[in-house]
Amino acid sequence: MNIWDLLDIVSILSDDELCDPALGFWLVEELLDSQTIAGCRKVFDYLESRRERITAKHFKQKELVILRSCKELLRRLSRAEDTAFCGRVYV
Repeated sequence: MNIWDLLDIVSILSDDELCDPALGFWLVEELLDSQTIAGCRKVFDYLESRRERITAKHFKQKELVILRSCKELLRRLSRAEDTAFCGRVYV
């Protein structure tokens, strides 16, 4: 089993109100903090691939954690070297 499967399970549980709706993003936030920039790209690819499903339910309870994670990631990125990735995070 890989981390993406576990995050998908947490997402399903939060959509069914069996855990806090923001739990998946708290885990993603910790994951982003522990990764290199290359690892952060992979995590962000996962988030982008599931964007519609992630934001479909309970978005109000998730939005602050999403914003905080993106702002912290942008602080770590070099705007000169990682311009395209910065743009993806902004969007």
